[in-house]
Amino acid sequence: MPYIPAHGKPRPDARIIQIDIDPVKESIPLWVFPTDEMIHADSSKAVPALVKAIDALLTPADRARVDERYQLIKDRHERKRQQARELALSHAQRGPITPQWLSYCIGEAIDEDTILLDECVTNSGNVDTYIPRERPGTLYRSGGSSLGWALGAAMGTKLAQPESTVVTVVGDGSFIYGHPTSTLWASDVHDAPFLTVIYNNQVHYAAKQSLINGYPDGVSVRNDSFVGVDLGPSVDFALLAQSCRAYGEKVEDPSDVTPALERALEQVRGGKSAVLDVRIEKP
Repeated sequence: MPYIPAHGKPRPDARIIQIDIDPVKESIPLWVFPTDEMIHADSSKAVPALVKAIDALLTPADRARVDERYQLIKDRHERKRQQARELALSHAQRGPITPQWLSYCIGEAIDEDTILLDECVTNSGNVDTYIPRERPGTLYRSGGSSLGWALGAAMGTKLAQPESTVVTVVGDGSFIYGHPTSTLWASDVHDAPFLTVIYNNQVHYAAKQSLINGYPDGVSVRNDSFVGVDLGPSVDFALLAQSCRAYGEKVEDPSDVTPALERALEQVRGGKSAVLDVRIEKP
């Protein structure tokens, strides 16, 4: 989805040109996002070509306007980054663990070469904010709409790049759908260790939020009863990991997050997969 209409959408007079590598996208009946023109192209080739074409058309006045806008956006971005950092640090001693504090700690614990795979879904915004990846090939997400991608993808990434440290961040729903017993067993047998950090909020929050947004006066909201989305009381994922010969640890106190990450990363570097079951605040 290019955007979620309920959260924001282009102005009515905006001209929308879509670049997509999928040759059949323009003929998909369920593709309901409006476009004025659809271009079949690889964005890695099309975007540089577009930049080159636009650059040749810019006048000195255009360049001055672009530079001014660039500086404005840069300053705004830096302020937001600083505000986000201050917010996370304010949660350092506050229980339960917040996704902001957990994400900040992960960002501090891993280096710029660590490969990160993200299937946090509703917490992916915190991953973007606090775990920046600036090097190509160090951040991956699933292009699909179902859960369960991250664990297998992490093992595959480690097999493809055995010298790299691989970390995947997932919700507890994503972890369950990823067949953890099979994947952790296989990572042990095939010497492909990686770290999994579970943002365990004990709920399928994306599904719950969709119900609230779609049916704000519905039965689920009125009764505060969301059938099929509650994942509590949670499985002891640390114990599950240990049963598969991986390192497993449950983390519930904010002050324990950084030491637990250090212990888990040390295990991964020593050749053993690790799972941190981090119990974050329930939304």
